[in-house]
Amino acid sequence: MNSKATTSDCGRGRRLEGCRRSIVVVAAAHLATALVTMPVSCASVLYLSWKNEFDSSAKDTAVVMSLVICMTLCCCLLGGVLTKRYGCRFSGMLGGALCSLGFLCSHWATDLVHLYITAAIIGTGAGLVYCSSMVTVAQRFKKHYKAANSVAYAGFGTGTMAGPPVVQLLLDSFGWRGAMLVTSAFAANMVPLCAFFRPPDPLDRSRLEPGPRGDELHHLRGAEEDVPSLGEDGVFDAGKECSVSQTAQDGNNDRETTGCSYFPHVMREGRITRMCQGAVTGLGLDTLLKSYRFTLLCILIFGFHMPYTAFVQFAIPRAEGIEVAPSSASFLLSIAGIGSLLGRLGNGLMLNSRVPAECVAGLCIATAGASIFLMNVDSYASLAVASFTQGFTSGALFAIVNVLVRRYVGLRSFPICIGLYNFFAGGIGSLLGPILAGWLFDVTSCYKTVFFVMGGLYLASAPLFLLFPLLKRVEPGMGTATSELDLTT
Repeated sequence: MNSKATTSDCGRGRRLEGCRRSIVVVAAAHLATALVTMPVSCASVLYLSWKNEFDSSAKDTAVVMSLVICMTLCCCLLGGVLTKRYGCRFSGMLGGALCSLGFLCSHWATDLVHLYITAAIIGTGAGLVYCSSMVTVAQRFKKHYKAANSVAYAGFGTGTMAGPPVVQLLLDSFGWRGAMLVTSAFAANMVPLCAFFRPPDPLDRSRLEPGPRGDELHHLRGAEEDVPSLGEDGVFDAGKECSVSQTAQDGNNDRETTGCSYFPHVMREGRITRMCQGAVTGLGLDTLLKSYRFTLLCILIFGFHMPYTAFVQFAIPRAEGIEVAPSSASFLLSIAGIGSLLGRLGNGLMLNSRVPAECVAGLCIATAGASIFLMNVDSYASLAVASFTQGFTSGALFAIVNVLVRRYVGLRSFPICIGLYNFFAGGIGSLLGPILAGWLFDVTSCYKTVFFVMGGLYLASAPLFLLFPLLKRVEPGMGTATSELDLTT
């Protein structure tokens, strides 16, 4: 009886300790993701300062924003590889150091090219921190993952809400160079925050990562049977490699040599094929063929990121174009941050309803497309409503997407796939969005044209969410072996 009671107390104490650590991890992830938004706040608030300082066009200056967001999301793929190899703690601390270094080097920028380089460094570090924050929460929670993901991901709303006024205050007090120097100190706090990303205990990891299901075991066994076995002479006993008997004559001695010969070019092609399959699997590219829903999700979020990043880039210049004070104009992004915070926290309630998550995501995109047209009304109240709606819909959508990715690919493939999703969907879309918007403004000299085109991109993506139920029926599934897929398509 005493031994059973002691064992029960030990188990209860271990669960309580694990719960406390998980809460600390979520809090650290929230603060780390809040600091990740600082580069975007700087690129938005300092846009006109850089444009006047370096006498550049709208498109060239917007490249800074494009590089920051693009590198942040593209380097999530690198973050996924580093996280899987070295853990979330190392990857996050490395990213925080790079981000702080990039801000520090921006203090001495002499032209836009210098800012492009430092923006790439900042984005790389921010991407590593972002990926580590999302993965460490996914590793810690199973039952309450939706709520934990909402709290951690709400850090983007906190940062978007608090960042622009802080950067505007630094700009008014110290100029844009001094603002970059102080922001470097802020970014350095990501290093100790990521130090809290301790990996879960082995017992917790086994609970969070259940073994393969029956269909997955079937595919795994089939894959093992397809691997050619080694004979006694060390040659693969496969269909394409064969062992034949050869008769060799050496001078006056006639002897029969029974050995193993094979076709070298066939072996070479097989080795190259296996290497390519290993690279495809390591980068998670085979997931695009196994889960059609994940592939479509990447395409849809690509279409969402282009207009959203264009809104973030041109919201402040649009407000200042109708004679709004700079402090009030920068507050528009704070309003968007408030909406983003509410959207990220409220997505858990939306997902707990009986409405499918895909329908909620499609509704968010349609609402964002309708609200961005309010940016063309010459009224600060309309701009504020549009900013809040953009923040709310984007915050809810990005948090829902994390849940959908985990549902489509599973926890084992989540670190690589979240990086793959951010690389293709977020990174490339964020790179093209501000550049396209800047080009439209240079051609038309009208912000209204920019927001009309961006609204059309929003609305074109929303109906595609109706395809998810169909793709669920026809996709091979994550249990399919890579060798069974046609990687040439």
